[in-house]
Amino acid sequence: MLDWNKVDVATPLRQATGLSVVVNNDVNTLVVAERWFGEGRDTDSFAVVTVGPGIGCGLLLDGALFSGATGLAGELGHLPLDPSGPMCSCGRRGCLEALAGDRAILRHLADGGFPCDTITDAINLARGEAGAARTVARSAFAEAGTALGRGLAGMCNLLNLQKIIIAGEGAVAYDLFGPHMSAAMEAQAFSTAATDCDIHVDPARHDLWARGAACLVIPDAVGAAIS
Repeated sequence: MLDWNKVDVATPLRQATGLSVVVNNDVNTLVVAERWFGEGRDTDSFAVVTVGPGIGCGLLLDGALFSGATGLAGELGHLPLDPSGPMCSCGRRGCLEALAGDRAILRHLADGGFPCDTITDAINLARGEAGAARTVARSAFAEAGTALGRGLAGMCNLLNLQKIIIAGEGAVAYDLFGPHMSAAMEAQAFSTAATDCDIHVDPARHDLWARGAACLVIPDAVGAAIS
């Protein structure tokens, strides 16, 4: 998002503060926070999926934060869904993020003749008075929700999760995209992979992200979350 590559963030902060510094994916901090304080306290295998400018994902599998071989696990937003689809921020076409993120919704509205400057404007339009503008806005959120549901179905097929927590600033529009997300997820998931997985919505406040980040600095924080 910041267009930074291989920037050493930890060393100057550690030198300036004299404190322990951990650098990690922001959604992973929310996974730890949900495990310690939120919807994940009673669940050993769950995902936190954030919706907004991007589509983020963090995973707790069998009680442990899962980051993959090189820290790239959970890049749900860059799951390739449509090779001929719109360009994504990563430089590839048809990623989930390009189909379900804020920019996809705003693009849909602009193409429909009702451009909006912000996603808040789009939400207000979709919840506004009946008319052509509301119809186009609701269609934009429906399309985004359907794409998100297909991505979640793939994740459920792979991991057979107990729970998915929908978070991020875009979660406030769950009433607009959630039903379409759930329908697509159930339609595309294998066997009972979707129905085995509970969906919870938690438009996490910024302090919860910060609490999760602080927990990562505690020695064996994720391990301690298990016991």
